[in-house]
Formats: sequence, C-alpha cells, structure tokens
Amino acid sequence: MLLEKLPTGLKDDAVAEKLRKASCLITVDIIHLIFRPRTQPGSSKDYDFRRGSVLGHWRAAFSDAKTTLDAAPWKRSAPVNFGVWFFDVLKDNARR
Repeated sequence: MLLEKLPTGLKDDAVAEKLRKASCLITVDIIHLIFRPRTQPGSSKDYDFRRGSVLGHWRAAFSDAKTTLDAAPWKRSAPVNFGVWFFDVLKDNARR
C-alpha cells in the first residue's frame, strides 16, 4: 500500500491518517463498452439519425454488451490487492 511507503516523519501526519482511514484494499472491475463501427463511418455519422441507422447502432451495442457479458473476464481471479482492473473484451478480441 502506498501509505506504507511514506517516510517515517509523514506516516503519522494528520492527512496520512485521514487517507489511511478512507483507504481500502479491494479490487474494482471496470468494463469498457464503446461503440466501434464495423465499417468506417463517413461524415454522415454527424447527422444520420434515421430510425434504421439508430436501430442498427442499438443492435450492434446490444451484441457488443452480450459478447462482453458472455466472456465475463471479471470472474477470473485477480491478484490479491490488485486495485483497479479494466476490461475491454471487444478490443482484446479484435487483436486476436
């Protein structure tokens, strides 16, 4: 923990004590969902809000969310006191 790395003179500081009381050793999982179009959008992305276009985006978003939830990488064991763990399943799958 970072507070343990403070020099002896600062470990007993009032601010350090407040931080110690507010701190906790947990792992936080953050799932990153972002719209990544399958094809390169043209300039129409700024003004094309036709029902069919929007429904297509919603279908893609639903599919991306389902893929992420099905993969469930947060269910794997994290190292002890790991802190914050970010997951971007779709980006990771695109690299493979």
